Amino acid sequence: MPTQLEKLIAAQERAEQQKHEAERRAKLAKKQIAELQRKERNHRLIVRGAYLEKLLREPEILTDEDVFKILEHAFGTPYVREHLTDFLAKKHQEATVVASSQEEVEPKAMGAATGADT
Repeated sequence: MPTQLEKLIAAQERAEQQKHEAERRAKLAKKQIAELQRKERNHRLIVRGAYLEKLLREPEILTDEDVFKILEHAFGTPYVREHLTDFLAKKHQEATVVASSQEEVEPKAMGAATGADT
């Protein structure tokens, strides 16, 4: 029959194994998150770049520098800068409203799941 010391050593070894397994799972999850974020960014760049090419006349004859100059000129106008600032402020406000409404829903959902309302 194992002694108290042997039981504690075995428990410690199991805990170490569980710790290493949890670290491995965390590392894998972090890698998957990074991969998904990279794929989302690549998709966004491709879609927006394709739309830009659609808007440009004869994009195949324009150099990168030509396109950069066009974009700098277009986005450098006071009207566009002001419109973009207003648009971004509205988007940030919408995101804040959505986030706060989700925070209100989550505690209610958790209370219902635990039967706290009964």
